[in-house]
Amino acid sequence: MKKVLYCILLLCGLLSFSSQSLAITKTEVCNSCSYSEMEQKATSAQVKFGTSHVVIVDFVNKSSRKFTVVNDEGDRGEPIRYAYESSLSNEERVSVASLFEYRGLLVETVKQAEEINKKLYPNYVYAVPQKVSIQYSSTDKADESRLYVGEITTKGDPYDFLTFSAIRNTVFERHIQTNRGILQATANNVLNTISIPKILDLGVFIDVRFYLDDLGEQPNGVVQVGIDTLERGFVPLSGKDVNNNDIPMTASQVLGGGFSLGGSGNIKEKFERYSSTLVGGSTVGGSGGCTLYVKETIVIDGRYYFIYACK
Repeated sequence: MKKVLYCILLLCGLLSFSSQSLAITKTEVCNSCSYSEMEQKATSAQVKFGTSHVVIVDFVNKSSRKFTVVNDEGDRGEPIRYAYESSLSNEERVSVASLFEYRGLLVETVKQAEEINKKLYPNYVYAVPQKVSIQYSSTDKADESRLYVGEITTKGDPYDFLTFSAIRNTVFERHIQTNRGILQATANNVLNTISIPKILDLGVFIDVRFYLDDLGEQPNGVVQVGIDTLERGFVPLSGKDVNNNDIPMTASQVLGGGFSLGGSGNIKEKFERYSSTLVGGSTVGGSGGCTLYVKETIVIDGRYYFIYACK
């Protein structure tokens, strides 16, 4: 009886597809996944997005599957979700092909940014990048079918870069000079019927390395970013400062650890100014939001670690 019910639900879903095709089908990434893993990803996406139709893409194997998720009840009345593979529409097939092209263009854009950077900093020696604390480790260029991490350099400070959009935009405009039109057009092709996955899932990143000098000889931290072609800017994902602190990306990270902020360059002041943008307040009182302050100072091996809180 259940199988009949599922078939009826699936048939209804297919019959109503013409009206649903006007909406954007959500897309999730599952690289090198088995069929059952894709099914599980689809059922999780149904909970995540509240939609019954999900396209699962595999950038490694350049494949895709569409699933329809059906809600049912078990023998004891508990909720059960089943994912069934369904056919992509012609429009969705075109969009999936455009998505693979879009990701490939992102990789080419990062490579071109690296070449531009080599002309700007001809004396800089490209070394193995230090690790940053995101899902993927930027220890090498890795398998491009899954991950590409480029590297550019600039004079400056990671906290200023994160605090001021004008600084990020300047670096973006200087390095991301090609492929813009075709990237935008390809993105629009994708967005006709399916969503573009999150920047983290696209697996194309840039390590922006900061230096105190024009020659790139005095390291000053790194921020890893993705490229947002729709907003024409960088999306910061993670980073390290000059003292090897993990740079917080959320308010909970600001308030959840200790930070070694000694040394020159007013790093403590810059850290607090940036962190205040995350907690929604200020370090000098003022109106609204949370006021960031040093809750505790700990000394370990002669280094001072500051613990922050809100009031």
